[in-house]
Amino acid sequence: MILDLAFAAVALGLVVVLAAGLLAPFESLGWWAGWAGPDDMRAGEATRLRASFAPAAEQPDARVVVLFGINDASQTLRNDHERQFVADLAAALPGARVIADLFPYSAFGMPLNGDRLFAWFWQAVATPSGRLTGLLNAMINLRNFLQVLTSADHRYGPFYNFGLAQVIVEALLRDGHDPARPRPLVLVGYSGGGQLSLAAAGYVQEALGVPVHVVSIGGFLASVPGIDGVARLTHIHGSRDWLQAMGRLVFPERWATMPHSHWNRASRSGRIHTRELEGVTHAGPEGYFGREARMADGRTHMEATVALTADLVRAAVSDPLPCRLPLRARPVVDRLEEALTRRGGR
Repeated sequence: MILDLAFAAVALGLVVVLAAGLLAPFESLGWWAGWAGPDDMRAGEATRLRASFAPAAEQPDARVVVLFGINDASQTLRNDHERQFVADLAAALPGARVIADLFPYSAFGMPLNGDRLFAWFWQAVATPSGRLTGLLNAMINLRNFLQVLTSADHRYGPFYNFGLAQVIVEALLRDGHDPARPRPLVLVGYSGGGQLSLAAAGYVQEALGVPVHVVSIGGFLASVPGIDGVARLTHIHGSRDWLQAMGRLVFPERWATMPHSHWNRASRSGRIHTRELEGVTHAGPEGYFGREARMADGRTHMEATVALTADLVRAAVSDPLPCRLPLRARPVVDRLEEALTRRGGR
């Protein structure tokens, strides 16, 4: 009886995940059409957001936005390693502001346990116990990975990435960003968060008029238009991290045979850099956030990742580089913001 119930629960879970996968692009399109998402985002173009929040009197040296990997179901349901990374990074950068309270696997920032039809299911999956823990966690990973692929898709990606950029812009303005005193912005993305950071960067840079640097930690990166707005992309990868290396194989526009892709143009311009962490895997005890495994110099993997990320943020402060795109809307952004305005006025 118990075994039958377990199989039924697993079957239900697989159906839900499969449905989420098939409908992954439609969540973004539904948000775009005004059928989904919080009401206060419906007319949320950058000009409205700028007027909605008061800038802080004291501005930090830089702002750092951290987007974590595909294992997250909510910005509040994070593991100890992720929380420690944020705390250690903030301690290493006393002059910067570290913002990590975003859920990037939704075009409108809605966590899986938020105001959703299947929120009850994702809440149960996010807090599992017993022998099915690994399988249930895999469901979250699969669902969020499909959102990463949506972001990388040239058909649906612009909708998703514009929405995510809007979520990031609102978080920055809520934190006190002052458009009159722009400071460097660093988007730090781990795993799938690396791709999302890169994809949203161009829209964020155009909206706020600040240099945007992207630090990818084991990111699964595609060639996306957002890279055009990135002042510098630094890809941190472990020597034993084969998952991040799959990006070079899965996305043909990163191949040398496509020299005019966004990625290869950025590479030729010297805006893409790589840094390797010897012996580091993608996840687990020997991953980037490992607290026991040690580098050759005696530091833990967590300490090495934090130190390298902090160095890159300091480099962005000392040499912010100019904005890649002007503080004005390109034609595609014109169309997006016009549609947002129409939708908000319904």
